[in-house]
Amino acid sequence: MEEEFNEKEFEKQEGVEFWKPTEEGQYLQGEIKEIDKEGTYGYQYTIETIQGKVFITPSHRVLQNRMRKVEKGDIVRIEYLGEEDSKQKGYDPMRMYEVYIKKKE
Repeated sequence: MEEEFNEKEFEKQEGVEFWKPTEEGQYLQGEIKEIDKEGTYGYQYTIETIQGKVFITPSHRVLQNRMRKVEKGDIVRIEYLGEEDSKQKGYDPMRMYEVYIKKKE
């Protein structure tokens, strides 16, 4: 027997957004909620902003390198710097980032 759905009895869930910067100077700032080894190319970080929006970072190599010291609960600011030509011939340009960390207390 199927129960009736009463929307007032449930809390609607919003999906997590994928953070994909496209212009230099874009940034993401918030608390590290999860560190996941889900990405095709490595780690992805779940970050919640002060406004309560939740994002998952891309698993770009440069970003992963800069994020290697973060822990769950740390506050981070990730700034997108644009693309740089890869040093390896035939590879796509590298997406460059600056990362600032405020360790959890």
